[in-house]
This record gives sequence, C-alpha cells and structure tokens, in this order.
Amino acid sequence: MVSKGKKDRWGRLIAVLYNEQGKSLNKAIVENGLGMHFKRFSSDMSYDKLEAKARRKKTGMWSDPNIIEPWTYRKKR
Repeated sequence: MVSKGKKDRWGRLIAVLYNEQGKSLNKAIVENGLGMHFKRFSSDMSYDKLEAKARRKKTGMWSDPNIIEPWTYRKKR
C-alpha cells in the first residue's frame, strides 16, 4: 500500500494497493469495469485510459447502458 496520508471528506485513507507481483489493484478495478476514474480528484490519466478501454469493451459495470456515475447520482439527490 502506498499513501501520502491524505483522507477523503468521509475520513477514508486514499491509497494505492499493490498485490504480491507489484500490480496496482486500483488500476485492475478500473480496468475490469468495477470502478470509475474520478477525474476531479485524480491527475493520473492512466486510470482514464483504463476506464475508456473498459467502456469500449463493455466490461463490468459498462455492460449496463443505463449506468449512472456516483457524482451524477449525488447531484440529482
């Protein structure tokens, strides 16, 4: 795990997790369509490329044509 000690507004630690082989689990989540890249708080555009690839392949959550991003959902509430 790598963290700069920052926390989000709910007090959760912001970190990048790595497996035993050194692969980023955070990136694997996005790449497999199980998470989204929140560009507002992340400047690492490699996540954006992984998300775009998952969207094109309709992987994971991107297989649902009616997916709503969490930030869009929260605005509507």
